[in-house]
Amino acid sequence: MRTSTLALALVATAGSSVLAQSSSNCTEGLYIIVARGTGEAEGTGKFGNISQAIASRIGHSFVEAVDYPASFTDPPYDDSEVDGVKDMREVILDYHKDCPKAKFAVLGYSQGGQVASDVFCGGSGDDFSNVQPLPSDLVTNFFAAIVLFGDPSHVVNTKYDRGTSKKDGIFARKNVTYCEDNYSDLMRSYCDTGDVYCDAGQDSKVHGSYFEKYGNEVVDFVVKQYQSMNGTQSPPPSNTTSSPRTSTTASSTASSTASAVSTPTKAPGNSAGRMVPHLAFIAAVWIGLSAL
Repeated sequence: MRTSTLALALVATAGSSVLAQSSSNCTEGLYIIVARGTGEAEGTGKFGNISQAIASRIGHSFVEAVDYPASFTDPPYDDSEVDGVKDMREVILDYHKDCPKAKFAVLGYSQGGQVASDVFCGGSGDDFSNVQPLPSDLVTNFFAAIVLFGDPSHVVNTKYDRGTSKKDGIFARKNVTYCEDNYSDLMRSYCDTGDVYCDAGQDSKVHGSYFEKYGNEVVDFVVKQYQSMNGTQSPPPSNTTSSPRTSTTASSTASSTASAVSTPTKAPGNSAGRMVPHLAFIAAVWIGLSAL
C-alpha cells in the first residue's frame, strides 16, 4: 500500500499556489516517474530538481516517486529492487489504464536505475526480478524518455549507453537486446569510469556526480523528446497540478539542476555472492557514506 509517495507540483512562478485535484484528472503534459537511489529518503531523491526542471518546461506535468524501500540491508538490496519493479509497473499500467493518452518519462538513479531497466528491458534475473518487459508498443507510443544514472545492471557499449564507462556494472544484465532493438532513441543510461556500481570501479565520488554533470543535458533531452512525439511545443506552464496516487502536494520551481548535487547516495547492496569481487570495497564505501 502506498503511504508516502511524493508528488511534486509544477508551478509557473515562485510562490504560485498549488491546488490538489481529483485523482481522475489526467496530465496534459508529462507524467514523470522517478525511482530514487539506495539510502535516499522517500520521494524523488537527487533526481528531484531535474524532474522539476523538466516539469517547469512542460506545463501540466506530474512528478511521481516510486514507492519502494530503496534499501541496502533492511530489506536486502535484491528484495528492495524487486519491490521497486513491482511498484513502477503498477504505477505505469494503472495510470495508462486511467489516462490512455498520457505521456510518460522515467528517471532512475542507482538502484532506481536498475528498477527502471528491469521494467523496460526485462528482469535482470538471478536474485533480482524476472519480470517480462513492458510491451514495446506501449513504451514507444507513450514514453518520451527513459533516463538512468549509475545503474548497477549497466552493460557497456549498448546503443543507449552514455558516459565514459568502459566496463559493465556489478549486476550487469545478461541480455540488452530488447531495449537496444526498441528503445535506443528514447533511452539513455549514464555511467562514468570509476563508478563503483555501474562501472565496477574504485571511485565512490563518481556515483553521485551525474546530476551536476549531465543534468541540463537530460532536461533538454526529455523536453525535446516530448515535443517530438507530440509534434508540437510543450503545453504552457500551469499553476495547478494533481497527483493520481496521493493528496500530498508541494510547490516547486525550476531550480538549477546543479543544486541537486550532494553527497553520493548509499551504495547498492550485494546479492547471493554476485558481487563477491567487490564486496570488501563496497562494504567500506557503505560504512563511509553511512557516517555522512
